[in-house]
Amino acid sequence: MTAPSGEETLSSRRIYEGIIVKLRADRVRLPGGRETVREVVEHSGAVTVVAMDGEGRMLLVRQHRHAAGRFLLELPAGTLDRDEEPEACAARELEEETGFRAGRRGKEDTDLQRSP
Repeated sequence: MTAPSGEETLSSRRIYEGIIVKLRADRVRLPGGRETVREVVEHSGAVTVVAMDGEGRMLLVRQHRHAAGRFLLELPAGTLDRDEEPEACAARELEEETGFRAGRRGKEDTDLQRSP
């Protein structure tokens, strides 16, 4: 399979399979002919909520993150449950993490993807 970048995937190998993430190594041929390995993290899906109050202030949550080794201020977010729609997950996570419910929803963009 050739990607829009011109990289051709030659082989793919599963390295790790966890509860939330999987990791694979893809051997690819670059447009110039050189071969290299791309390590790819696969995630089951998640949402992030940008919640604003009536005065235009953004709602953040303070959560301890093991990987960072400290508390961080973050947007409310969470992992999709099996067969859960992103909109339902967003509403659930907002209420679970903050106690707030969305009054009115603005533009939803479910096609955004974080840089892999």
